[in-house]
Amino acid sequence: MRDLTKREEYQLQLGRCPACGCGLFQPGPRGGLSQNFECTDCGRRFNLAIAAGILLVGQFIGDADTGTDWTRFYAAHRPHMLREILQEMADDSQTHQ
Repeated sequence: MRDLTKREEYQLQLGRCPACGCGLFQPGPRGGLSQNFECTDCGRRFNLAIAAGILLVGQFIGDADTGTDWTRFYAAHRPHMLREILQEMADDSQTHQ
């Protein structure tokens, strides 16, 4: 696990995987402001703290082949474009104000 670089944060804020450029992510475990995401193309995993659709902080947490099994989360969540997820979170935060 390591903190993301500014370049990686920027790529994720644009909705792209900083490793491969893919825009489709599988949601994983979440808690509080943090949500784990896995790139559906390269398998890189990220823990992102998002508020009002803005990435506050993020960490690279590993790869799908070396991390824990997220299969139980896949059944409940379909892959999403990260940009859509960020927008939904921004919309949700505005409706709760």
